[in-house]
Amino acid sequence: KRTALRTSVTVLFDAQAGSVTQRTSARAVRLPVQKAQRRAESVAWYLRYYATICIEKGLNFIAEIIAHDISELARIAFLHRCPCHEGILKILLTVDDIAEKHNEEVTLRGIRRAQIRLATIFLRYNRNDLCSEIQRDMMHEPASRLSVIRREMESVETKEFWEVSERGANVDYLSPEEHDYLSTFFAFFPGM
Repeated sequence: KRTALRTSVTVLFDAQAGSVTQRTSARAVRLPVQKAQRRAESVAWYLRYYATICIEKGLNFIAEIIAHDISELARIAFLHRCPCHEGILKILLTVDDIAEKHNEEVTLRGIRRAQIRLATIFLRYNRNDLCSEIQRDMMHEPASRLSVIRREMESVETKEFWEVSERGANVDYLSPEEHDYLSTFFAFFPGM
């Protein structure tokens, strides 16, 4: 099964074969599963580092996209039953810290949307424990911020991005199945 991320490394998870294929440019290498999982977590860690640099340099929209890429990496690992998804989730839950430190409200909401999108996947596959990690991380978010995030997520209806871009897909888009779990996610928070 092949799933490409819009990062410099494309990782192919193949749980049945007991190994993972990593593609960098035109070269493909088979890696033992444990090494590939460590590499996936390492990629997530470096992406988080780059998000920090982007926020410090005022490139906030890139930090938001990076959060979505880390979320996508966690989603792919989770769907392919690779245990590294939990480590990647922990890294994802730290990406918002730097945005909050720099008081970057719009960026913080974008990062939180990436985390919530992943939570809907966990809920869809009955992994309430993983969803709860995300909810606990957001426990002290102001209700006003959570309300805005919810409205932003509920308003996205198109899968394709509205402008010509090499990314092509709207990172905030939720499939109808994922969209159904937004209410479940937000029910955890009082007054939502």
